[in-house]
Amino acid sequence: MAWTYDLDTTVPAGSVDPKTLDTIIQNHKKAWQERLNVDHYLPLTGTAISDTDAGEHRRVTLRVLGADPTNVANKGFLYAKDVSAKVELHWEDEDGNVVQITDAGVIKMDATDLELANNTYLTATDAAGTGTVDLIKANASDEVIIGAVTELPDTSRLATSADPVEDEEIVCKGYADGLVTKYVSSWTNCAVASSYTLTHSLGTTVINVTVQFKDTGNLFGLGINRVYQISSDMKEDTRGNAAVTNITSTQVTLNSGGNYVATTFSTTGTFLTATSGQYRIICW
Repeated sequence: MAWTYDLDTTVPAGSVDPKTLDTIIQNHKKAWQERLNVDHYLPLTGTAISDTDAGEHRRVTLRVLGADPTNVANKGFLYAKDVSAKVELHWEDEDGNVVQITDAGVIKMDATDLELANNTYLTATDAAGTGTVDLIKANASDEVIIGAVTELPDTSRLATSADPVEDEEIVCKGYADGLVTKYVSSWTNCAVASSYTLTHSLGTTVINVTVQFKDTGNLFGLGINRVYQISSDMKEDTRGNAAVTNITSTQVTLNSGGNYVATTFSTTGTFLTATSGQYRIICW
């Protein structure tokens, strides 16, 4: 912006008539008022600065620096510096440690930039806007504590896939999957009233077996490839014979004689027999 009054270090010259010094001194005051009034509250009431709030800050305008200041003992610097051609706010302490405070319009928070006091929760404003909710903290034993209402997003991951060593620890997917060993066979063609001995790879005593069947001929009235299933601890329809028997550590048998693999009920309650289909077994 252009100034109305100049601040010229050569004015007044030694040759100036002393009778004109009053105007020069007055213009000097006006020049300073103009400039200081940009960031400070220095309004003129007529020709005087008489407001009781005069001198307060309107704002703080920081000129961009080309480099961090040279650190000085017992002094700190708040300043602006370009980062990727954008002016960002910075802080430098007396030891020369520099923290970038803003980043493209947001508060910059690197892992080393934010440190809470021990046993203090990081909090967020609650939905009502009248209080806060606890998110996470490190307790006096340096254990991470999650707030009672904290939800981890779907993509959250543990630091490693190590097995837990305490009951309270969150377990990784690999550990949880290992608690239930399961075998899922591929889909295989099957026929009506046939018996099938199926081999699985568990190598241990099987707790349960589920047989899934789908009618590739679309005769069940519920859509082609609709999957139906029977389990080893259930009886199929009302015939009383177990559909799955001879469960061992290496195989299971699907009974014959009752169309157990290829039968179901339609939506109207009619018992149907499929002429073609596929089955698979799931053991665990």
